[in-house]
Amino acid sequence: MDVAKPIEPEPSIFGKLKEFEGIATASILAVPGAVCLMKTRIDPNTAILYWLLFVVLAGICIDPQELEVDGFRELVGWCFLPSLALVLVLSFRGALDYIFKAAVLTVASVHPIPRDAPWIIRIGGLYLFIFLATAPAVAIASLARPMFLSVGTALWKAEPEKVETLERNIVVILRILALLIGALMAFR
Repeated sequence: MDVAKPIEPEPSIFGKLKEFEGIATASILAVPGAVCLMKTRIDPNTAILYWLLFVVLAGICIDPQELEVDGFRELVGWCFLPSLALVLVLSFRGALDYIFKAAVLTVASVHPIPRDAPWIIRIGGLYLFIFLATAPAVAIASLARPMFLSVGTALWKAEPEKVETLERNIVVILRILALLIGALMAFR
């Protein structure tokens, strides 16, 4: 008597979500990071400090071993996603300010409003620089994670599995803290 074999379910994309958790967290962290960068009354040094804080926190969130990247180039490719999120939020806010200012000035005056093209080109160049510089910086920050793991293993003379479990727990806590700190900085 033939017994029908159960149909094996296809592996779903939800099984791979664990790999992309760090990228998603870093991309979410880009929103409060961009809001902090857009504060109107900050000097350039404070803006650079906010950017570096975003880079470090995003680097902590991304685990190259979970992503199973083959090299630095592939890691930088993955790190372009949080960089893109940062620049998109910055661009959206800048575009809203520009469009709203032009609309108000057009309604309030009878003369055509001159479009300040050099200003737009300068801001676009700055955003392009931020986009291109953020991805490698986040990738370098995320590469520090295995070094901490090996140093912890050597210092504590513990089994690598115990250190990895401790490291995973710490990373989950750091991801939650990174999002809370980013939100507090943005709405402060």
